[in-house]
Amino acid sequence: MRSRSCEYSICAEAFLSLLITMRRIILQVAVMFRVEHHENPFSNNVPFNDPESLTFEANLLSIVQAAQEPADI
Repeated sequence: MRSRSCEYSICAEAFLSLLITMRRIILQVAVMFRVEHHENPFSNNVPFNDPESLTFEANLLSIVQAAQEPADI
């Protein structure tokens, strides 16, 4: 009988490491998704309506609006 405990996996460890490395990019994409698809119910759930998330969104959108070129972002 197999144990239900979490097994060590190099792939899983690498994937989690990638998520940690890309966390800011993932959050930026989530903000832009929310802006482009505000009617989507997904974007109205936690953590996207959390005060910290909304502050991050406001800061990111102000940077995007002030940028002249995509490379400036």
